[in-house]
Amino acid sequence: MAGKDELQESINDMSCAGEKERKRILSSIATHGLISAAQQENDALGSFKSSFLPFVSFTVVAKEDMPGITAMADSDPSVPNGRLLKVNLPGKKIDSFIPYSAVEGKTVADMVVQQALYRNNASVFPVIIERNNENPSETIRKPDQILNDRLRNSALAVCTQPPGEMILGASSWEIQFPSPVTPDHFVALLVPQQYLPDAELAFSSRKIPIYGVADKIAKFFPSSKKQARQLTVPDYESRILELLSASSKPLFLHGIRLPAQQDISELVSPK
Repeated sequence: MAGKDELQESINDMSCAGEKERKRILSSIATHGLISAAQQENDALGSFKSSFLPFVSFTVVAKEDMPGITAMADSDPSVPNGRLLKVNLPGKKIDSFIPYSAVEGKTVADMVVQQALYRNNASVFPVIIERNNENPSETIRKPDQILNDRLRNSALAVCTQPPGEMILGASSWEIQFPSPVTPDHFVALLVPQQYLPDAELAFSSRKIPIYGVADKIAKFFPSSKKQARQLTVPDYESRILELLSASSKPLFLHGIRLPAQQDISELVSPK
């Protein structure tokens, strides 16, 4: 019986630690905005740090009928029906190019948002499942249970164009802006439905729409189509499409890692 009691106590400790850390992260974002890993001090979960540059990375999404957007063919012969959206960002010297494949029955916005979320190593969900102590090529091979847990323990900031000098990231649609990016630039915060109360409490003093979303099954292949995985993700896609439809300007997406079970296990385990 003692063994069962100890196990239950351990489970309770992990649950409390996870809740506390999740609330801390959301409260910090509500207060300070999105901050680069280089500027995060005393971070209890150091494994969440994916970059040590003083920049915050965003994935840009846009529609073909927005001002400053040019649709063109993709010169890459390996992309079936490849197209590009050239995004001329106001006040910036660098253009962003969003690749997508034209698919019958799908709008450009549909394909652009799927590209932003699933299709490449720099897309939102593949970055969310990364951890600093892992090789990305090994991460994608982890069991569904671990990856689904990481994906469900996330949030997504949807922003207007942040201020400051921008630089391009690893991909032509990944853009980095100086840290911090304050909540004044948030269009919305998306979270899994079960974390909506935590997010609403953290952002109670901010006039920022907070949306809880359900789960969905999605296919994504961050390395190649040969490594395609079907995993359970929060349905940020549907809400982004609604926000993009109502917007006259490109939107900037930033995925936020919240503590998954494995992260909390490492946090509470004796050193």
